[in-house]
Amino acid sequence: MNKKYFSFILAAAIFFFWASWQTRPLPLQTGAQGKTLHDEATPLITLTTVALGGFRGLLVDLLWMRLITIQAEGKVFEIAQLADWITKLEPQFTTVWSFHAWNMAYNISILFSNPEHRWLWIRNGIQLLRDEALQYNPNDPVLYHDLGWLYQHKIGQEWDDMHFYYKIKLAEEMTELFGGARPDFSKAAGLPATVSKKMRNEYKLYPEIMQAIERKYCPFDWRMPESHAIYWAYRGLHEAAPGKDTSSCDHMLFQCLAAEFRHGRLFFDPKAGIYVATPLFTALPGTLKAYEEGIKRRHSELFETAYINFLAEAVFFLHAYGKDGEAKQLFDRMLSEAPQLRGKMNFEKYLRDCDQTDIARLPSANAVAVIEGLLFQSYAPSSTHSSERAQALQSRAKMLWEQYMKSNDNPMTLKYFPSFALIEGQARQRALKIEEGTKNERMPEHQE
Repeated sequence: MNKKYFSFILAAAIFFFWASWQTRPLPLQTGAQGKTLHDEATPLITLTTVALGGFRGLLVDLLWMRLITIQAEGKVFEIAQLADWITKLEPQFTTVWSFHAWNMAYNISILFSNPEHRWLWIRNGIQLLRDEALQYNPNDPVLYHDLGWLYQHKIGQEWDDMHFYYKIKLAEEMTELFGGARPDFSKAAGLPATVSKKMRNEYKLYPEIMQAIERKYCPFDWRMPESHAIYWAYRGLHEAAPGKDTSSCDHMLFQCLAAEFRHGRLFFDPKAGIYVATPLFTALPGTLKAYEEGIKRRHSELFETAYINFLAEAVFFLHAYGKDGEAKQLFDRMLSEAPQLRGKMNFEKYLRDCDQTDIARLPSANAVAVIEGLLFQSYAPSSTHSSERAQALQSRAKMLWEQYMKSNDNPMTLKYFPSFALIEGQARQRALKIEEGTKNERMPEHQE
């Protein structure tokens, strides 16, 4: 920061401090449970609030104008400092909390080529919203959505070429916290006190809310980023102040449930650097419920279109695993939701189109699902395939794996994309569970 600008801020602060003695400080807005934010405020926020009084808003306006001015210049670290000052001066200015977290997780993190440094800034953004912004704005659904977005998009999706590193770091952290894929809610005595305390105080993960989510939808692997996005979207829906628009939380909820269906079954070996996510078919009923409830609440054309797209995608995944009976039911439901599609497509042609999908254009998790699905079909005990047909399925799976590896030039994707042998092992394990008489798909043994 240049000296001229710093001198301006210092002079303004001194002036406002002097003026505050002539002005009664404005009380902070009442928060949850009838408390004012003074009850929870840090010493710095209390000091600035009392000292600057009614002139606090003017200083915030000046800082905000400066922030907007330099945004186009890409001065991300100065922007971060200004945003930090604004949140200290006006902790209920929620736009700045969201902007500050986004700037750290996206703009600043991408400046570093080291994945560890990027992950540090992404975590900073998460902690800012989770530990500070929501402390002062516990009923604002936008902040819950923006926190969930960092899990859903920055960690969960593939736009950042280091996304696998973030997924692994999150999975390691949650494995250490829970001792596995998820908290053991089955114990009559409840979770160990040390685990419950850390979940509540450090991560703001309340076991009773996690259980309510699982009862409503299905058990999740809480090492997955989408599980955390679902948690924060769910809280945004249920903790928003009356009259607040929660449609973004609704949208995030069914989007992330759809992602759980696509790749919510995780095989994770941190020592070997293995992170393989494949479809979690038990998430399907809860995902359909989330779409239908969201449409009922919002009557949104966007939600209805998203639902139709998900049904089409679910047909693709079910077919990949040879579940054509269930796929046909969803295809018929899709046509009932979108009658304009009748006459333009039929089930058999749609399946042929699915089989001709270019695997090179799929996200890595979807590509793994296609390959594992073919192998699963060849090993499934209920399969009616001949040995020749089973061999053909395995050969096609190997060909698609080789095609995907050759077509991808991202070194991080190639590093973490599972070997063919590993995908084959997961397919065998899935088939074995059916052979053992498992009626409903569960998480693999090593995840319990």
